[in-house]
Amino acid sequence: MPRDREHLALPEWGGPAERRRRQPPPRPPSRNRGEAGRRLLVEAEDLLNRLQLKQRTYPEGFNPANIFRVDLEAQGDLDEVVLGRSGLRLLAKDPHRALVVVTDDQLDALRERLRNYAGQVPGGPEYGELDVVRSMSPLSAQDRMGRRLVAEPLQPHQEAPCDIELWHTGRRPDCEQFIATVQAVLARHNIPLSDRWIGTSICVCRARLREAALRELLEMPEIKEVDRPPRPAFQQAELFQADVSGMEIAQQGAPDLVGIVVLDSGLASRHPLIAPALGDAQVFPDALGRRVLDGPNDGTEKGHGTGVCGIAAYGDVLAALRARRFVPSAQVFSARVTDDHNEYDEEILLEHQLEQAIEYFLSHYPAARVVNISLGDRNQVYADGYQTRFAAAIDDLAYRYSERGILLVVSSGNFDVPFTPEMVKQYYPYYLDQPHARLIEPATAALALTVGGLVLGPVADRNFEKDVQLPVAGEAGFPSPFTRLGPGVDGAIKPELVETAGDWILERDRLTESGVVTLGKNFAGGLLLVSRIGTSFAAPKVANTAAQLMRRYPEYSSNLIRALIVHSAEVPQNRPSLWAVPDPTDEVVMKVYGYGQPDLGRAIAAAQNEPWLLHDGRIEGDTFRIFQLPELPEEFLARPGRRRLKVTLAFDPPTRPTRKDSYLGFTMEFALYRNVDAATLTEAYRKWDRDEKEELEDGAPPGRTELTHCNLKLLPGSTLRKKGTVQSAWLEFSRSNWKYESGTPLFLVVVCERRWAPRDIEDQRFAVVMSLSHDDAEVDLHARIQQRVGLFVRQRARV
Repeated sequence: MPRDREHLALPEWGGPAERRRRQPPPRPPSRNRGEAGRRLLVEAEDLLNRLQLKQRTYPEGFNPANIFRVDLEAQGDLDEVVLGRSGLRLLAKDPHRALVVVTDDQLDALRERLRNYAGQVPGGPEYGELDVVRSMSPLSAQDRMGRRLVAEPLQPHQEAPCDIELWHTGRRPDCEQFIATVQAVLARHNIPLSDRWIGTSICVCRARLREAALRELLEMPEIKEVDRPPRPAFQQAELFQADVSGMEIAQQGAPDLVGIVVLDSGLASRHPLIAPALGDAQVFPDALGRRVLDGPNDGTEKGHGTGVCGIAAYGDVLAALRARRFVPSAQVFSARVTDDHNEYDEEILLEHQLEQAIEYFLSHYPAARVVNISLGDRNQVYADGYQTRFAAAIDDLAYRYSERGILLVVSSGNFDVPFTPEMVKQYYPYYLDQPHARLIEPATAALALTVGGLVLGPVADRNFEKDVQLPVAGEAGFPSPFTRLGPGVDGAIKPELVETAGDWILERDRLTESGVVTLGKNFAGGLLLVSRIGTSFAAPKVANTAAQLMRRYPEYSSNLIRALIVHSAEVPQNRPSLWAVPDPTDEVVMKVYGYGQPDLGRAIAAAQNEPWLLHDGRIEGDTFRIFQLPELPEEFLARPGRRRLKVTLAFDPPTRPTRKDSYLGFTMEFALYRNVDAATLTEAYRKWDRDEKEELEDGAPPGRTELTHCNLKLLPGSTLRKKGTVQSAWLEFSRSNWKYESGTPLFLVVVCERRWAPRDIEDQRFAVVMSLSHDDAEVDLHARIQQRVGLFVRQRARV
């Protein structure tokens, strides 16, 4: 059945209402406050005396010399309101520790509070919130060393570029003053700053440090972390001859193509298949031209950037080759960010290059709306904890440019398996399910779509009968043997998507490649195409999908485009035994496949037996909204077959890399209900005033637990899916006796919770896609639903 039906509107019931807040976490078990208070007071006296020795004068009362660590009891928690009452400000937080700063004028007040808590002030306040504090201590130089610097310390007499991250107070003048302080220290060592970047929540600069300067920086309270810069990782290419004579090659792309900005190693701009799709190519490091001598041309020997740009421009290059027709489906803008040695610039911050590239192309080319980043640092493997800095910068920029409809795509990274070729074949895929095969920076970026790798299937151009050649994965739907696994920050489902990335072939005692067909850098000898492996070449396929959707629906927000792509995705049914559990939403499966492989055809248009309903808008913090799917068509339940209900939500909240307890400033979730009226749902979700509660017989308003019988159990469950910024869940059933009260709507409740987002950010952008489908293609659900809701129409969102 063709997919030729338009998407429909998801109607809202009523308007937004204030949600009921979560109950505060329980306090830790009671303890002897006198004894605990005296111990804390001794620690605080020592701590505050040390802080006062390092004090400097800073604006707005933020003195980095007053930053210290607060370790919490196992069941304890401190929020910003409680800290504020004690004169403290929260800078960073994880479940068991908080980094806080006390203002100069509150040092004595803090001492007095601890004296009261210890019972040393007769009749004074108890300050019971301090029960959660186990200890207080100053930060050390070791606390300020980054992971790469710890793994590879600066050697005596060595000079090396280092990234110096400073505390971000939320005020640019503070950051400027901190940078000036660092400059003054480095000037004594005759070391200049080569670059600096101040984002919404990140403040960082770069300099070539020697050991003496590093030691002094690590003792400075302004410093959050000093680390070695990231390094890019590139896969090699397998060349092959492809006859393109007689093929139809477009001379120029269509004028309405959407542009993809590719941050990579440059591209071969004169490649005959690149030229029709090329919008512009620029270099963003090395403004003086000392390290990049060949301009925007591809700086890698095997043409990494050219290969990425080829897939970004054409999507499926192999399909174009088989059809003997090359017509670009997206425009390409190349941003070269590596030098002639395939390294990031030693003097320019990668965050700065990213910002410059995005700003340049957005300001010069309105068509540029997608950004592809197929770069990763294999030495920065994510371990559950704080967000990595480059990933946080991507999120910072994604949020900053969100009103301009920008969508970012990143690759999951490639795992360099530390085994012999034979062991790789023997132990696939089990070695992927290990901590060192987790995502690498910047794949954990929360506001970007992260893409892992899949195997296309058996290799057609290999003579397996004649040669001893064994594919490592070998079957369509299996993960590429080098792909990396999630989850992401806060346990979010990452990667969200998978696409074709290639396979390894064991040939006796070596591994060769069976990759993704794309464009080659060295085309002069007729080698226009190459075979490449790596998740670097899976990401641009998704970027191309996004660009084609934006071309079809230029008025849709980036949230709605993300939701459409994820909603179209399916987890392959054919999976290795390690992940062959019946439920594809099992957490062990989702950390490999995410929500699956996207399908452009399903995202662009609906089908007769599968209508999609859309909403694109905003929601205020700490409110909920109710949407309704009008009564289910009779054929949906009466006609034998398999049915599915599916919901996808996407939103783009502010982020803060110092918050391990909640990286996202807003969190959102949804639930789908049947056989209940909207008024009952509202009463269970809304905030109740004290006077209203007192009028109830038992003083307890109705809650969500009372809705369990009508809450549809969508999978994956809310606890897992709500950790991410794009969430999808579904319910499949084939029973004819599915309990449903005929003629009643289904209700979708969408909740927005403010975690730490500042009050001046009043609302949150979001988009929802909801669909129902029947596996009998003759069941016309679309027409029945359209009669009740109408087509989806959205005004252009870009500004």
